[in-house]
Amino acid sequence: MVYVAQKNLAIFQELMDTTYRPIPTQDRPCPKGTCGKVRGGCPCVRPGGSPGLPSGYKVKRVIRIEDSGMFERYSQRLGKIRRSRGFAKALAPSLFTQEPNRERFADVLAPLDSSLNEAYLWHGTTVRRGLAIAQDDFSLRFAGSGAGSMYGEGLYFAESCTKADEYSQAEPGGHYEGTHALLLCRACLGKFFYVTDRDPGAKQRVESGEFDSTVGDRAASAKTYREVVLYDPDQVYPEYVILYDRLDGGKTVTANDAPFHLELPVYWVNVHRNPIADPFRVHYTVREKTKDLIQRLASGTCSGSKPVVLDVRRVEDSELWNRYVGFKAGLHQRLRNMGQTRKLLEDEVDADEAAGIENMDFALNELLLWHGTDAESATAIAESGFLSGSAGTAKHGRRFGEGADFAEDLAKNIGYAPASSAGVRYVLLCRTVCGNIWYTEKSSHTDAHQAAKRSLKHSVLANPDGKGPREYVLFEDTQVYPEYIVQLELLDDSTAAAMNTL
Repeated sequence: MVYVAQKNLAIFQELMDTTYRPIPTQDRPCPKGTCGKVRGGCPCVRPGGSPGLPSGYKVKRVIRIEDSGMFERYSQRLGKIRRSRGFAKALAPSLFTQEPNRERFADVLAPLDSSLNEAYLWHGTTVRRGLAIAQDDFSLRFAGSGAGSMYGEGLYFAESCTKADEYSQAEPGGHYEGTHALLLCRACLGKFFYVTDRDPGAKQRVESGEFDSTVGDRAASAKTYREVVLYDPDQVYPEYVILYDRLDGGKTVTANDAPFHLELPVYWVNVHRNPIADPFRVHYTVREKTKDLIQRLASGTCSGSKPVVLDVRRVEDSELWNRYVGFKAGLHQRLRNMGQTRKLLEDEVDADEAAGIENMDFALNELLLWHGTDAESATAIAESGFLSGSAGTAKHGRRFGEGADFAEDLAKNIGYAPASSAGVRYVLLCRTVCGNIWYTEKSSHTDAHQAAKRSLKHSVLANPDGKGPREYVLFEDTQVYPEYIVQLELLDDSTAAAMNTL
């Protein structure tokens, strides 16, 4: 999964605005929990009620799902329907996301096969459940669990975001409090079974092979909404996760001041889990695409002999992550209390290597930095973090004071990574929060950490004689998250030895 560029959020905002309809139904839960199901919705969710029907939705973040396995299964299912049907009668009127509106959203919506009634549809869910679907695909195990099963147990979708929003529940407390989620999915209706009233037997009509889907048109019979029901998970591809706020109680859409980030990195396997209530600790061998990215990063940040990346493991550890996020939250609060909203020494910190990492907090001088070590220490750090009091796990020396040493130039730090008999070295690519930085150009400053702390700084940036190579010293183990364990070799080990003497 990847974040959609902030500049494209306006397109998704328009798509939600276009498919919004101010119509409540009995499926919209009472926000106070005091009313039962009422035809047309309880008084609390009707326009003018308290809090009333949302007057709209504010898109806060969009994630694109890129899963070749899921898409291949979807494509194969389309092919099977195409061979079986050849052509399917179109739905009239067309769906809200179909013509004539499609050209307005061409930058984010792919061309579809109208001859098979392929369309984009909404599916309401919770944030974590939506992220789980993005990882593992839809499952019929939860089919119909949202609000019943008018047309049999299946996967329910809507052309209107308002209808789908009825099944989107925010998580009370925690990171996603007040945040709702919709999935924007590519779906193939094929030959649809059209009904205007409840029909629990619709599923059997589809499973018999007579139809490919069900269209329940309650807009025609009850002036509410049309829903589409699919009974095969391969007949739908979840393409986007839309995170949004409901606009009720007089709320209006305002500009997004800063990107909203998921609780965990968007590319993590465990991105859908709650790191506080559902702990995990797993090291994953990364995909080839990620390994290539680390290779480019290593090559681009190494001033000496270019490294060859052999293996990369990503550390997904809820305990270490919670400690790291806790430090960031505390630092944010301290800086707010001091009236500081901009990072210091912007012109001193070279963060080019992290420019493509969207969830880095540059206001805190959060950077990706290298830490060279041995194989045993790399594993220990990845499991327990940088424990400054433990020999060998954080200290390389005291040239610029006590703490954990990091570098933006891989050649500077790799000298601390001893080569095995096969020439393999271990380095950690870490997220680091440097905060307010104490800067020195002395060739050596063994009490730099004390001077930094007296000045209420959170780290040291040493740039010997103003010529480098630069070195970062961090004081707290919670300032660091060791995200990648990288095994590499150097074509010319003499470079690393020379850098280590500087």
